[in-house]
Order: sequence, then structure tokens, then C-alpha cells
Amino acid sequence: MRTSILFLLLVPAIAQADYDYVPIEVPGAQNTWARGIDHAGRIVGSADYQGFVLDGKFTPILVPGTITEAYGIANGTVVGTCYDFRGRAHGFVFRGGAYMTMTDIRLQSVNDRGDLVGWVYNQR
Repeated sequence: MRTSILFLLLVPAIAQADYDYVPIEVPGAQNTWARGIDHAGRIVGSADYQGFVLDGKFTPILVPGTITEAYGIANGTVVGTCYDFRGRAHGFVFRGGAYMTMTDIRLQSVNDRGDLVGWVYNQR
């Protein structure tokens, strides 16, 4: 089994010469990507085809029937992109234990007001 280690660079508001590197290892995962962090220090990312939130413990984020990638988090709202069995992308918003998906949209970020940022891939 291969173990992947990802380092998170924690940068203070005023840049200093010293930085702390924190390894992030999702238990049992071979591949781990940290993709976003909110003001409270919660980290979102993906590990072996499912999203996660790291807030002292790992919480899986998996839109049913999809490969899920979490990219952004703010005030407990997680956004990202999931892919169905046909490979079609859907943006998702996970809030309060419920999912909402949007077809053909890839969501990348959310701010404290709940505004979403993403992009549309228009295949013609």
C-alpha cells in the first residue's frame, strides 16, 4: 500500500521567515489533495475519489453515486465537483447534511456570504 503525504503551508497574516508544515494523511487513502481552507482552519480536499473535511477529524463528503472532489469551504458550506458514472460533471453544495447539485458546472469556491465561484465546460 502506498501512503501519500501532503503538506499544508500555514501562512500568518503578516509573512514571516518561519513556516509550519503540517502533513495531512487521510486514513487508508493512497492519494490525498488538500484544496481549500476556511477562516476557522477547516480543510477540504479529496482522497481516493471522495471529498473530505478535516476539522480535527476526517469527515467524508461523498455525493451518492459519484466521484467527489471538495474544493472550497466557508461557514460549514462545502462546494466542489462530482462526476457521475458517465463522467459528467456536476457542481455540488453540501450544507447541513444535505446536497444540492448543478449539472455541467464545476464549483471551486464559496465565500462567507454563500456566493459560489466555478466554471462551465461547454463541449460543442
